[in-house]
Amino acid sequence: MTLAFIFPRPILRLFVEAPQVIEAGVTMLRILGPSFALVSYAIGLGCVFSGSGYNMPFLVSSLAGRWCAQVPILALVVYALPAAGILLGLPGIWASFLISDTVETFVIIWFYRKGRWKKMRV
Repeated sequence: MTLAFIFPRPILRLFVEAPQVIEAGVTMLRILGPSFALVSYAIGLGCVFSGSGYNMPFLVSSLAGRWCAQVPILALVVYALPAAGILLGLPGIWASFLISDTVETFVIIWFYRKGRWKKMRV
């Protein structure tokens, strides 16, 4: 991801030739790049939950990230802000994924630090 963040155009040109698509892809990689690091960290911590049989953190983090964060943000970006004359377009939609992934990661960290997974028996 670091290479894609630093050299997005050459990497995107390996897959696409259209300049408009490449420019949109550069914006997407720059917005979503940090979320890949967050998600990787959350997946690493989440492995302890799977191993212990404690799967509630996955449910709660998904609900918090997608339904409590991303869906309301998407409603703002797609409906409310354009009605007020503010157009964020695709970058706003991509930002909703970054925010959602951030929320999910913090929920996973919270559950991990609570330590309930240590007491589970498989």
